[in-house]
Amino acid sequence: MLASAPFHGIRDVDELRFVLSGYDEATEWPPHSGISFTAGLAPETWAGGFRMAHHAEGLMLAMVLELPAKYEGPIEFPMKTVAQAARHALLRVASGADPRDVMTIDSWRRIVPGAVIRPSWPS
Repeated sequence: MLASAPFHGIRDVDELRFVLSGYDEATEWPPHSGISFTAGLAPETWAGGFRMAHHAEGLMLAMVLELPAKYEGPIEFPMKTVAQAARHALLRVASGADPRDVMTIDSWRRIVPGAVIRPSWPS
């Protein structure tokens, strides 16, 4: 007999770090290059030690801080929101922005609202 479990979003910093490590280790860019997505997009900062996984705490804190003030639901963030925020930050670094500026809590807090996937309701 098959058992099913509900899919959940990212619930804690360890899960988020695991997801972000995928940009550093489990991806390839350009395709078939053997180079990770992070290294392929931002080779100089990669060579200097920049890793997306190192910034899980900041992104998680920003996502929590951007929840509505009286939110009492579960702390779970959709993968699409995480991916949009990570992509935005990584592309800024790839464009030459200093990772120390992009990965601050204030910067993450500006990035996160644009990454939140909201349903579009008919008017």
